[in-house]
Amino acid sequence: MTARPVPAPLRTFAADHLGPGLAFEERTVPYGEADVWTVSQEGEVVAWLKRHRFKSKARQERAAYERWIPRLAVGVPRLIAACEEVPEALLVAHVPGERADKARLEGDALHEVYRRIGEVVGHLHALPHDDADAVDPVDALRARCASWCERAVGEVAPELIDVLDAWFAEPMPAVRRVPCHRDLQLHNVIVDVDRDLAVTVIDFGHARADVWLVDLVKLFQLPGRVPTAARAAFLQGYGRRLQGSELDLAERLRALHGLATWVWARDHADRRAAELGRRVLNDALEARGVAERL
Repeated sequence: MTARPVPAPLRTFAADHLGPGLAFEERTVPYGEADVWTVSQEGEVVAWLKRHRFKSKARQERAAYERWIPRLAVGVPRLIAACEEVPEALLVAHVPGERADKARLEGDALHEVYRRIGEVVGHLHALPHDDADAVDPVDALRARCASWCERAVGEVAPELIDVLDAWFAEPMPAVRRVPCHRDLQLHNVIVDVDRDLAVTVIDFGHARADVWLVDLVKLFQLPGRVPTAARAAFLQGYGRRLQGSELDLAERLRALHGLATWVWARDHADRRAAELGRRVLNDALEARGVAERL
């Protein structure tokens, strides 16, 4: 991928808030929805500059940083500024440490990291939220399933689409919307092993109000890869246990995530993501007792 130069207005924007002598290094990820650069000063990374490609996503992330993040005492990054001249751009403070999926965490250390992730997410979900969406959350989940099932036609076996569609048509527990991260997985968690395993949840580009179980889906998309004790530690930090009807809904959402990942991967020609989507969908359906048909 050819490195994208930082546009002059964004260089000025960063300098206005951080001072002179800045160096930029592109860190955009493949298939990402934003251009991203680290911002260094005197050889040290001090911030991340992000320019969304879709204004709606920029508004969504900015709203999360301005409405929700300031109410959380720890575990989240700080928004330095939003660029008014380039509304798609945000400047976020750098968080020291390494990605949790790259950190060498085992045993008690791994469990403690999951517990702290649970704490951060629990505090996020507990923030007051005035839900102005007129669509009932259960109806919204069914509509989301219907949309992905329609997009999956021609890619996913019809019988699998029918199974998932029928599953979402079954009764669901009453749910409400809360502030959600919506892309919670270990590569969006920073762990600082030099600061007593301090945990920071980063990248709120997908954040918006949703059903709280959505934030468990990607983190535990393949349960066999996560130690049982780590899952228990997350829920301990979160402050609650899953009830029977919630376990079923979590599995439905996991299956839908698998389908959506599979379809997204087809549209982006991403073989690895397609295989992950197949595995997640198959695993969730097998957990419900549906025979493998992929």
